[in-house]
Amino acid sequence: MLLGVHLCGTLSLRAVDLFNDSPSFFFLGLKPCCLPPAFFAQRGDVFGSANGHCFAAKAVAVAGKWQRGKWVGGASRQELQRKFAVWVDNLSRCVECDVEGGGGEGGEEAGGAGRGVVAVEQHRVQSLWFLNDFIFCSRPWAALAPRSATSAAHAAGPEASGTLAAVPAPNRSNGAGVSEARRAAVVANFDEARREAKRARRAGRRGDAERAAAERRR
Repeated sequence: MLLGVHLCGTLSLRAVDLFNDSPSFFFLGLKPCCLPPAFFAQRGDVFGSANGHCFAAKAVAVAGKWQRGKWVGGASRQELQRKFAVWVDNLSRCVECDVEGGGGEGGEEAGGAGRGVVAVEQHRVQSLWFLNDFIFCSRPWAALAPRSATSAAHAAGPEASGTLAAVPAPNRSNGAGVSEARRAAVVANFDEARREAKRARRAGRRGDAERAAAERRR
């Protein structure tokens, strides 16, 4: 099992990456905490995982920090709550439930296929704040080594047998295995969606004002 409780920022993404990398993990329990800092968004980064899902850092990154139990920064509670929901949703989409080898004792031999289930649940552990979302995933156990270790061994060659090379975390910033073209497209799509939502809000306010003026003219 892999348990991550109150993991701040990209540590939650790292926990997902560890779970995805190791088929021998059959259960994930993740409690995300703080959002990623604003500098990821300022650099135009994306976050993602090996399963192909990625998203713009702008969608979840915020300015501010916790200081002596209080939130200090430019992001409002409303923005934090909205972005936390987006963060949890994207983290859950990054989790890889399917494994290439399934079965433990009394099950299929390693090398088979298995499908798991990922779920987001709310359990109230904070009465004054809103960080009450948990991500759970259960999947068949597989007697396979971590993919990163296998890749490192192949890359190093037979002379490196028995050693593990350092493998960079694929989910940090733009290192999620995303091409520059796709990174730019993800960020551009997010920016356009945000502009469209702003135009819709303005149109809605204008509509409300026009309806109110019409009522007054009556």
